[in-house]
Amino acid sequence: MKDASATAIYGSRGSNGVIIITTKRGKLGKPTISFEHSTGVQELARKMKLLTPRQYAEFVAEGRDNAWVFAGGKATDPNSVRSTATQVKPEFRNPSQFADEGYGTDWQDVIFRKGMVQNYQLSASGTSKDVSYYVSGGFFNQKGIIIGSDFSKFTLRTNIDAQLTSRLKIGASFSGAHSYGDFARAEGHLQYRGLISAALASDPTIPVYNADGTPYSEFSSPTGIPVENPVVIAAEFSDKRNNTNVFTNNYLQFELAPGLILKTSVGVNYSNNVTRLWKSSKVGLATSRTGAATAGSTEIKSLNWLNENTINYRHKFGGKHDIDALAGYTIQKNSDEILQAGATGFSTDYVPFLAAGTVSTGTNYISEWAIMSWLARLNYTYAGKYLLTATIRQDGSSRFGLKNRWGTFPSISAAYRLSDEPFMKSASFISDLKIRASYGISGNNLIPNYATQGLLGVARTVSNGQIVSGIVPTSLANDQLTWEQSVQSNVGMDLSLFQNRLSFTVDAYQAYKKNLLLNVTLPSASGFGSSVQNIGEVENKGIELTVNSQNIGKGPFQWNTDFNISWNRNKVLALNSDAARIVTSDYQVAQVGYAISSFRLLNILGVFQTQEEISKSPIQNPRVQPGDFKYQDADGNGTINTSDKTIVGNPWPKFTWGLGNRFTYKNFALSVSLNGTYGNQVYFQGGEVNLNGAGVQNQLAAMADRWKSPDNPGAGLYSRAIRNDYAFGFSAGTTKYLFDGSFTRIRDVNLSYTFPTTVVSKLNLQALSVYADVTNLYTFTKYPGYDPEGSTGGDNLAKSGVDFFSYPNPRTYTVGLRVTF
Repeated sequence: MKDASATAIYGSRGSNGVIIITTKRGKLGKPTISFEHSTGVQELARKMKLLTPRQYAEFVAEGRDNAWVFAGGKATDPNSVRSTATQVKPEFRNPSQFADEGYGTDWQDVIFRKGMVQNYQLSASGTSKDVSYYVSGGFFNQKGIIIGSDFSKFTLRTNIDAQLTSRLKIGASFSGAHSYGDFARAEGHLQYRGLISAALASDPTIPVYNADGTPYSEFSSPTGIPVENPVVIAAEFSDKRNNTNVFTNNYLQFELAPGLILKTSVGVNYSNNVTRLWKSSKVGLATSRTGAATAGSTEIKSLNWLNENTINYRHKFGGKHDIDALAGYTIQKNSDEILQAGATGFSTDYVPFLAAGTVSTGTNYISEWAIMSWLARLNYTYAGKYLLTATIRQDGSSRFGLKNRWGTFPSISAAYRLSDEPFMKSASFISDLKIRASYGISGNNLIPNYATQGLLGVARTVSNGQIVSGIVPTSLANDQLTWEQSVQSNVGMDLSLFQNRLSFTVDAYQAYKKNLLLNVTLPSASGFGSSVQNIGEVENKGIELTVNSQNIGKGPFQWNTDFNISWNRNKVLALNSDAARIVTSDYQVAQVGYAISSFRLLNILGVFQTQEEISKSPIQNPRVQPGDFKYQDADGNGTINTSDKTIVGNPWPKFTWGLGNRFTYKNFALSVSLNGTYGNQVYFQGGEVNLNGAGVQNQLAAMADRWKSPDNPGAGLYSRAIRNDYAFGFSAGTTKYLFDGSFTRIRDVNLSYTFPTTVVSKLNLQALSVYADVTNLYTFTKYPGYDPEGSTGGDNLAKSGVDFFSYPNPRTYTVGLRVTF
């Protein structure tokens, strides 16, 4: 549910739409026992194409020679007279000795592997005269596709409902889960030993191990590559996590009078998360190959409780009138207790616990939030064809100051089922036709706790020659923060034709987000990195279309199709700032007239081919040469610098779509689903390493078609290789790293067979089926990274569309069995 009227009853929890999840409960009939087991294998769905050993050797020699020539030397000068950064391995002077295939090391094959996935689920359910129950347990085990990663989880769930009297009903739900696993140091820059980054940057001409079995490294060699062996990173870093979660929800429902029901429920969720980090002394950070061993431990205990109280009245009268009225009060509170500690000074690498070192850092604090709500909703239906819904909700959030704590969010919607009118009876091919309209306001309070307050932290300083601890401000106070509001209007139509064999749902919507809440980057002179602000207004508008078709509905062979497509546009309408632009990330801005989180970068126009072309272009560096990038002079002042950054795209698709087909033949069923996007851009931050052209790290295969000489200018997309950044050759923030993120993905293919009842009954079973499934089968895209949907920023709106080697989405092959006793 996404329109404001449908989500209004959920308040701030429904600000970005609502997904309703209903847990299984007991059903009428005899007790049943169900068992499901699946086993699968996961693998890397798509390798990144890199330079071959021969291409890499040629690239490194070229980049370091160009840098030495730029410094005033000659390409023929020996290493003995060169600077350390421009020395070239002697064997790289003859790149042809390295083969393109079957030679050296494919470092992606070193860190990626096939991993097994297993899932077991066992449940029992039943209903007696007055009591129904559902009990289930499960176990999930996954071996990650990156070395050093695995995950296991146990689950238990119980649902019980009891009709104590004709008017009194109670219910209790309980679920528990415990998970644990090892998490690979997959993401992050190679200087901080990001495993994927290090593997992609590593020299493909060197081996993984020395002859004695120890990891091979050229980290400290002047002609080598300052990248740690990925095998060392995987072995010497540890990230172990475990989580225990217990949830219970209990309700009491009493019928005060016919149609008048009072219901109260109390839910409690407790979780305990523990993370233990370790780095041995055999691995360092940045330019140091080794470093002191360090360990860290974090424990987060969370307690969340929710009390909901509602009174509901339903009544039909006059034969055509139907009223459903609801009023309620809810209150919820969450408390997180965080305990963190870090240690150094380990005398050995064999005991990776805090107790083996000297605890040097630590903190312990509690973070809480609460929300209180009043709500009311009225549904009215006349003759089954005129429908009206009105809702109002008032939320009070502790995350805002006293003056702005409460927000009121009303909505109204109406629908008209034309197909029930007498004048539509002649159109017998129309099974159902309904038009809808809604208007409403929803609120968003998803900001950090205490964002309105100026927080204090502990810092060390020197006083009278001694190191002492003091209190310093860590964040700016902003008691003007208030609710982000989304004012949304929606019109839609539901149409079914030919006895519901073909149905359409279309919605057009427009939403204005006012007082938009975003974490805004602050000037360094402020002394703070960022702060949460109500930055202005954003408009979202679009159209959504869903089509369901029963293509073949009779006989042993049947075929159904589902299709959906959405067009959405967003634009920043106003900013609460003196400037018309606010920086939201290193590459993105919120700027009036453009989409939120638009990419603002130096725009590359091409590659300079001749000195004459350079002399006729704006100045970007006095020593720019043919083979260097040519940039757009966005401000028109004749000089290229970072002030020439301009809006060049955004991470939002022009449209998204999905297509599903289900074919059945007798007891066989085949389902195939696809999805995709078109028109969105992705900033490949990993390209700052693997597309920088510096002549150091390995590069994406496209770098082979770089500019090499006036006679060999390449494809015009990449400048010459050189270990200098005087011409913004590999600086962050250029369109060199901006790519089309459009894709078409074969998301899932599932083949199943349901055994006929004649076979099942002989086995004393109720049902039996087997299936085979492939998820993430293949992705068609021009994006060079692992996954065009990869986002380092996660759900952070301000950093959408930035990818720095996110953990790849694997391809999974699964076979399974479902049995009901």
